Amino acid sequence: ELPQAAGFARAAGDGGAPVGVPADAPAAPPSGEAMDEASEADEADSDASDAGDSDQDVHDAGVKGADKEDSDPIAVAEAEKAQRQAQALAFKEEGNAKYKDKDYYKAMDCYNLAINADPDNGDYYNNRAAAEIMLGLTHKALVSLRKCLELSPDNLKAKVRLGKCELKIGNADKALSEFRNVLERDPGNGVAMSEKREAELLSQRIKRARVAIQENDLNMALRLAQAGLRQAPESRELSLIRVQGLIANGDYDQAYSVTTKLMRDNQNDAQLLIFRAKCLYFQENFANAIRHLQQALQLDPDNRDAQIEIKKIRKLERLKLAGNDSFKRGNHKEAIESYTACLEVDPSNKMYCAKLYCNRAASLIKLKRNEEALADCEKAIALDSDYGRAYTRQATCLRAIGTKEALERALHSYGEAERILGRSNELNRDIRDTKLELKKAKRKDYYQILGLPNKEKSSDAEIKKAYKKAALKWHPDRHASSGPEGQEKAEAMFKDVGEAYEVLSDETKKRKYDAGQTLEEIEQGGPSMGGHDPNDIFQMFFGGGMGGHGGHPFHGHGGGGGGGFPGQGGGYGGFHFG
Repeated sequence: ELPQAAGFARAAGDGGAPVGVPADAPAAPPSGEAMDEASEADEADSDASDAGDSDQDVHDAGVKGADKEDSDPIAVAEAEKAQRQAQALAFKEEGNAKYKDKDYYKAMDCYNLAINADPDNGDYYNNRAAAEIMLGLTHKALVSLRKCLELSPDNLKAKVRLGKCELKIGNADKALSEFRNVLERDPGNGVAMSEKREAELLSQRIKRARVAIQENDLNMALRLAQAGLRQAPESRELSLIRVQGLIANGDYDQAYSVTTKLMRDNQNDAQLLIFRAKCLYFQENFANAIRHLQQALQLDPDNRDAQIEIKKIRKLERLKLAGNDSFKRGNHKEAIESYTACLEVDPSNKMYCAKLYCNRAASLIKLKRNEEALADCEKAIALDSDYGRAYTRQATCLRAIGTKEALERALHSYGEAERILGRSNELNRDIRDTKLELKKAKRKDYYQILGLPNKEKSSDAEIKKAYKKAALKWHPDRHASSGPEGQEKAEAMFKDVGEAYEVLSDETKKRKYDAGQTLEEIEQGGPSMGGHDPNDIFQMFFGGGMGGHGGHPFHGHGGGGGGGFPGQGGGYGGFHFG
């Protein structure tokens, strides 16, 4: 039995012969209908089977044929492609709905799904570009449109859209090429005709702006750039030209803002870094300006502009610091020299020069060169009309000059300083003091009349000595030959000299006068000085009898008296004018 067992090929249930039948034993002949089906199966698959194959072999052959038909790769690929196209179309329709609702981000997402499902359909790239344009993603839209035209070269709508994008970023010549291409195929395309005119205008503006930059006509360059940017708001070239024009016009904040936007697109632009450094330089942010210039040199080590700017900034810092140190040490002459040298480095930096003029004015004030200091303050204000300290320093100069007109100007200067800096206790005190000084200036200046340079600090002895000198100078008898006008002036001055002495020689009256009171305010509650005869004071100092017409103080020419003036018939006895 073992050999017999060894001859079995399949176990029961393996699809082969029943258990106990040798594998090589002839099959039992089928009967009836089964016999016919087996004969047809054998005949159908006679090329693939041997005459001795079993019914199972016929069955296996049939199954293999069916599998082969179902797994045909071409058919499967076509079916899958159709399915993806259907999905893509559905995504596109959803994207169109989102686009119509102005939900451009979701529309773009839907078009991306459509492209993933069917990447060979150019329309989906065109649709995505439309959404990208609405989101301001012009450079991405350009990529989408170029892919669209790669797949669908005859898509004129995409060509027009591509031209618009090129126009928006300032590629006027490329935009012109696209619009001309469209018009060659579709001469009646109104959109292409209109956009072509815009592209031609933009091209001319860019060319003229380049020439203006070369000729250093930065105002013209700025105007052309701003006009061009209304057509091409994303033009980097026009934006850089605009930055140069804004810097030239002193609009440093706006120029810096433009450079910030450009930096987002490309931080490795050496020229842009230099322009940005110039903005910082004119904003007096020297440290950051140097840092930007050093970055530019890392990108372009041979850039002469960056090298020159760094040297200039460091020289300015060195000279100004030297001036400040000299001022602190009280060496004002040396400080003036340093500030003057610093002013010569770069007159175009108006804000910085304004501070240098103001600093130099401070040193000039210390040296009592008030007129020169005033001139420097005025230069500072001319360069920077919102420089509050320049106004306060100007007021200081004007107060030092001290005339009524100067004090009135000083009050105006303080008003401008208050507008810029706001109110403060110090400013309020200065305004109050200046008003008092102005009130004094509007009165007769008794110290000036007597020639007392120390003003309120004058001693009694100085006041008496000054009176004697002034009284002798302006006594009317001395001006008898000066003609009517000269005599009238002398009489008025002689009266003022007496009035000045009467006030300044009286401690109470002097205190009131020094406090800013007018003559009328000083006389309130007391006798009026208007009734005092200045000759009484003169006689008190010089003595002698009064000659002339009944002793009239100003007409002692023909009367008697002791001594008299030389060459005259009388006068104040015993006193001789030499």
